[in-house]
Amino acid sequence: MGDTASATGSNAPVTPAGTLTQLSTVNAAEITMSRPAAKKAQSPAVKQIANQLVKEHTQNQKELEALARQVDVDLTPAAGGSAPDSAEMAGLTGAEFDRAFVGKQIEAHQANISSVQDQFLPAAQNAQVRSFLQKTLTSLQGHLTSLEKVQQQLGT
Repeated sequence: MGDTASATGSNAPVTPAGTLTQLSTVNAAEITMSRPAAKKAQSPAVKQIANQLVKEHTQNQKELEALARQVDVDLTPAAGGSAPDSAEMAGLTGAEFDRAFVGKQIEAHQANISSVQDQFLPAAQNAQVRSFLQKTLTSLQGHLTSLEKVQQQLGT
């Protein structure tokens, strides 16, 4: 099960450094998984959401890196943003790929929303980090809503 791009898979402490490092890893994995989906997807809706995820997680990463500099956090480099699902997804094509990609993204976004709400936000003491987490949470919730709409369109 632990094969989605989720912030919950790490035992890093809930500190600004731990939180920002985990979110950086999530962003890298989302970008790594979504970039090929934007090209490979059959459905225009899936291509659109994949492109949106790449764009918005890239923007979130830039903001995260700027915040890390402001709060003097040295981000541990995201381990290449590996998406363990990539190998599994590589063998899929067409509608099967589209459904699998959207399903995996929904799972990942649900897990990440839970991590931000239940773990990161309650522990955040720094006002800048809290503000960033609130903004990130809103963005993740928006992604989840969009992904669920695409999933309905795909008939899954």
